[in-house]
Amino acid sequence: MSDAETLRRVFDELPHGVMVWSFEDVDDAASLHLEDANEAGLTAGGLTRDMRGRSFRELVPTLSDAGMAEIVQGVARSGKVLDLGTMAFGDDRVERSAFRVSLKPISDHQVLILLENLGQAAPEARPIPPASADEAVILCDLEGRVEQWPESAVELYGLSAADAEGRDLAAVVHTQDADELADAFRLLRAEVYERRLIARHTSGTGAPLEVAMSFVPRWAPSGELTGARVTVRDVAGTARMRETLDFVLDALNVGYWGIELSTGHVTRTAAYDALYGIEPDTVDWSMDDVRQRCHPDDVAVVDRAMTRVTSGEVESEEIEFRVVLPDGRVRWLGSRGQLIRDEDGQSRRILGVLWDITARKEVELRAERLASRLASVVDSLGDAVIGSTEAGVITSWNRAAEQLLGWREDEAIGRHLDLIMSPEQQQEAAEARSAVMEGKTSAGFETRARRKDGSEVQVAETASRLSGLHIGPAGLTHVLRDVTERHRLESELRHLALHDALTGLPNRVLIQDRLRHALEAARRGKESVAVLLLDLDNFKLVNDLAGHAEGDELLVQVAARLRDCLRDEDSIGRVGGDEFLVVCAHSDAERATAVAERLHRALRAPVVVAGRQLKISASIGIALSPPADAGILLRSADTAMYHAKTAGRARSSLYVEEMADRARGRLELAQNLGRALEQNLLSLHYQPIIGLADGVLMGFEALARWKDPVRGYIPPSEFVAVAEELGLIEQLDTWVLQQACRDGAEMSERNLLPPGARLSVNVGAQHVGSASMGHRVTSALDQSGGGLRPEQLVIEITETALLLDLEHARENMNSLRDLGVGIALDDFGTGYSSLTYLQQLPISMLKIDRGFVGGIGRGSENVALAASIVDLAAAVGIECVVAEGVETGDQLRRLREMDCSAGQGWLWSPALPLTELEGLLESLPDQRFALVGEAIHD
Repeated sequence: MSDAETLRRVFDELPHGVMVWSFEDVDDAASLHLEDANEAGLTAGGLTRDMRGRSFRELVPTLSDAGMAEIVQGVARSGKVLDLGTMAFGDDRVERSAFRVSLKPISDHQVLILLENLGQAAPEARPIPPASADEAVILCDLEGRVEQWPESAVELYGLSAADAEGRDLAAVVHTQDADELADAFRLLRAEVYERRLIARHTSGTGAPLEVAMSFVPRWAPSGELTGARVTVRDVAGTARMRETLDFVLDALNVGYWGIELSTGHVTRTAAYDALYGIEPDTVDWSMDDVRQRCHPDDVAVVDRAMTRVTSGEVESEEIEFRVVLPDGRVRWLGSRGQLIRDEDGQSRRILGVLWDITARKEVELRAERLASRLASVVDSLGDAVIGSTEAGVITSWNRAAEQLLGWREDEAIGRHLDLIMSPEQQQEAAEARSAVMEGKTSAGFETRARRKDGSEVQVAETASRLSGLHIGPAGLTHVLRDVTERHRLESELRHLALHDALTGLPNRVLIQDRLRHALEAARRGKESVAVLLLDLDNFKLVNDLAGHAEGDELLVQVAARLRDCLRDEDSIGRVGGDEFLVVCAHSDAERATAVAERLHRALRAPVVVAGRQLKISASIGIALSPPADAGILLRSADTAMYHAKTAGRARSSLYVEEMADRARGRLELAQNLGRALEQNLLSLHYQPIIGLADGVLMGFEALARWKDPVRGYIPPSEFVAVAEELGLIEQLDTWVLQQACRDGAEMSERNLLPPGARLSVNVGAQHVGSASMGHRVTSALDQSGGGLRPEQLVIEITETALLLDLEHARENMNSLRDLGVGIALDDFGTGYSSLTYLQQLPISMLKIDRGFVGGIGRGSENVALAASIVDLAAAVGIECVVAEGVETGDQLRRLREMDCSAGQGWLWSPALPLTELEGLLESLPDQRFALVGEAIHD
């Protein structure tokens, strides 16, 4: 193999994509063309070898339009390497992926582009890291105009939000790198996920700045690219801070150390060597050397701390131990180590500091002998300990005080305690010192202490009188403990106790407390408060069909939409699984209704969860004060919400007194229905389905009936709705399916179901996309003892049942079709995407909703609608179209004229119990139902 062949093979086997782009004329960006590329580079761009020599504009038009050719041109001219950050691209030739992209000049007309594949791209779903405390996050549109200028940017540049927002970012920050800034926004529009650059800026005061800028795109919920998130950090300030830290560590005689966990090698500073007594010419130093120099009684302390940190049991550890110096002296050291992880979360190294605590330890030993005089100091040596005179002049200042407050001992001693207090604290502090000198106790008093840099820290202060050995009172000792972290944790705990962990909204406790406060204010101002209880419709189906993780994500997005559409004075909280409570102060019925309409509008757009579009709606109950009792108001809103669900969902209802009676009746009905299901008190009736060409019986539809011992027959529309609302629908549907299959077996045995005739059973929305759908059907068929074959069964589904999860519904329908079970689409025309279902589902029967059939006799428009449904079914190859609710001869004649396959309705027979079917069929002449012109009268 020649050298050229060897190089080509190595070139092609490189893991990263490599492309060589060339200019015929470097002054002409349009002359940029592909000169060569390895296999990974061709794959990344969706290119082939025969495309070499073709222009950049022809091969990647989108990036060409974004100005990428001009950027390559700039690299060739400047001769400088350019890191473009993370780009996401792809088209119909190649799967969309994310790449780390960098450009390197080869000659004055050739540029090498390196592409590191980061995997399949979904940049809009990538998490954006939160800004750190020293960063300013500026929001811009796609053209670079400032949309949001935060307080951190005001502090960095000295420009107010009013002066910055609405202006071009280049003009606002006075960048001297305008071309790179323009390139960054141009690449952003070409879907570069992240772009970083170092730029020179000018602050509002004229002072120069050197900043690191990071550009990350922002997407709207619809997926549209809307702008950029620009993170700016003062890198010059960071460098100065690092230099200051190094100086402070040296000044405080604090050693800095690091341990590489992969090698055990220890890096260290001169102060570290001095503390350990390491000889100046010592180069290598390892953990074994550390152990050898440790006092024998303290080796276990060091080992235990190292094990805890390296194993990840703790992220950091602070210990105290002794070392034996080469001259035999024993020194006490304090050390704190912090575990550092790499980008993959793997433990990489430990970094730490080391300081001499020998003096403190000696003080501790002396303090044990002088406990009566120095007990308060001994107990607080880990905290800042400050001595003062009665007048407040500082007399002592320990190391912890330096660390906590920033002043060195020589800077603090001799100055007044006002040094660490704000002006408003000074008078109170003087009175407290006088009280302590008189013998009163001051322990754990929380206040703020001022640091040298001007910031404040929350501390718990204990002050005690310090007695001299011979001359009585000698002053005070002040022990300061930093409680900032404790306050932060307490704040987090308070937030967690009062907010929903999933959505971040106030929880039931907090929102009800806000309701009580709103009611108290309303009583004083003689105003009304409105509460809106919002319950998502069919949310249980989302959890059952899509999964609980997707259900949680849906709730998060819904909560954000609801929160964003409310006024500032309104409050919203999550009070249940899919229930939200809105409290509207200073509100009447008209305003509350308007708020409810805004909430409905916020939910109309589909929610995208895990790549799946979910259509969601809500039922809202509204109640107004008075009554002023929060509990009564909430119950009224709950009653109104259930009234909205009963009325058809996706609507609002304002509470009126009559609703309470209906709610009690609905609850009683649900309880009775539950008992009826347990005691098998329901029954099935069967309505014949008639062939409109010849009157032949084509089958029956099974319909549930319930005769309550007290109320008599209860309409299915009433008890089915209650079953859906109160969680009984799954039990009801399972019973109907199993009983229908058992009855179907009996029909077959008694010849009530002729050859070719089929038994239709409705299946609710909770079954359609469920993984257990096929099992439920086969189990019901098995319970028939084989008397009802799969090909004799038709499962009827509604369009609305398919809205949530068409993909899983299609899988279940295909499985049933393979089993031999027929699929009927019921109530056709009442949904919103009927043609989609006809094309994607294995439907063998279409049922025209009775609303269309009932309108046939009332005008040509209704006839045309019904006829179009029949024609549509024929066009897509559906075998049978059944018209529901046929009641008149005129309807029958028109249905036959439009070649409708079958019908069912009171024109022939109502739904009958199984015991009456035999008599019905025996009464038919020639075993046929009469058609138009055959003794049928309206």
